[in-house]
Amino acid sequence: MVCRKSAGVSTRSVGKPRTWGRAWGCTNLCGETLMDKTKSEFSMGTKLQRINKLSISDPGMKFKWLMPHFSKENLIRCFHELDGRKAVGIDKTTKEEYGRNLETNIEALIVRMKSMSYRPRPAREVLIPKDDGKMRPLGIACIEDKIVQSMFARVLEAIYEPIFMGCSFGFRPKRNCHQMIAGVHSYLYSQWRPVV
Repeated sequence: MVCRKSAGVSTRSVGKPRTWGRAWGCTNLCGETLMDKTKSEFSMGTKLQRINKLSISDPGMKFKWLMPHFSKENLIRCFHELDGRKAVGIDKTTKEEYGRNLETNIEALIVRMKSMSYRPRPAREVLIPKDDGKMRPLGIACIEDKIVQSMFARVLEAIYEPIFMGCSFGFRPKRNCHQMIAGVHSYLYSQWRPVV
């Protein structure tokens, strides 16, 4: 849901649930009512594309009530997109083990998130060798935390990716440090002028 500065007028029809958007001048992104119900015909991709378009059209827009995006279907999709070959977190639960009771686990996760009792577990620290012989610490999250992080990343990416400057490369999809170096190189040499 997106809140705009000017409040709208409620156009509530008799017998129909009032939506947040009309009552408070907010864009209702996923059809949620006052009881946070979502319409099943909207897919996660469609909702995130809508957020993305709104962010492009108005970079100063404030987005609120994003919790309905953390639905059972969306979290299950995030689970299936995780790589099951990655190292396990501090709870030693693998993707396969978590997936045995996937729907029950996701439903319990949603209940904890909605009641504000969800707490990420500490990351398991692993030391990996660097090229110079030193060791570098690496934090490995639990599978459940990876699911939540994946969904948060999708929502935040839909909001902020359109408003990042083209010269920003850090931790962005389809961008890396090699592209940044090439961009700096191109900029420096495009400003070069021969002197006679």
